[in-house]
Amino acid sequence: MILWAGSVSLMDLVLDDLVHWSRLIGFKYFLKAHQGLI
Repeated sequence: MILWAGSVSLMDLVLDDLVHWSRLIGFKYFLKAHQGLI
């Protein structure tokens, strides 16, 4: 039970990290493209 809950929370942390980093990288690319257009 404890191991299962731990692995699930660990997966959630990894998925949250992936979403966070993908948004951060996408935002940086968006800023670069926006500055290039201006």
